[in-house]
Amino acid sequence: MGGKSGLSGKDKLILLGIVALMVTAVLLYRQKSVQPQGTTQSSSTGVVSLMPADSADELAHFEAMFKAHPDHAPIALQLANIHSDRQQHKEAIEYYYIYMKLDSSSKVWESYLDIAREYFQIGMRDSSRIILHRLGSLYPDHPGVLYNNGALAANDGLIEEARERWKRLIEIAPDSPEAATARQGLIKLGSND
Repeated sequence: MGGKSGLSGKDKLILLGIVALMVTAVLLYRQKSVQPQGTTQSSSTGVVSLMPADSADELAHFEAMFKAHPDHAPIALQLANIHSDRQQHKEAIEYYYIYMKLDSSSKVWESYLDIAREYFQIGMRDSSRIILHRLGSLYPDHPGVLYNNGALAANDGLIEEARERWKRLIEIAPDSPEAATARQGLIKLGSND
């Protein structure tokens, strides 16, 4: 019976599609049902990590998943968040860019906020500043953009600019998590009123 048994190209594509759907279903299920302590959330995108942050093999798990499915955006985003949580900023930046290349949703640009944060963390403030300046011109009233531009201004010693951005944020999105953080930032800066 020396014939080769194997799947045709069409069968392989169908099987890959089924596997991709199963992975997506598992990721969505875990995202909705597993959010106890130990999970993390990307501040700008609102994406919740799908496994506890202290899981020893979570990175290897998602790297294997991504190797099997290199065109699956949620896995790339998960890898970015894992690297960010582990203070592996360069790797996080790499995976945020991969995610943005793979995802076509209208909110994917918000990952630039994560990239700007990662650049800031490794001391590449000019890169962070360029991204945030560009986002400020494209999305001037986005809470994440306003908060981060205010934080960058405060770190640069531009206190009035930081106050202005954070007050604008509180005015347009008073119930947002960014506004709550901006209020605390304003308290630290001291009142100018």
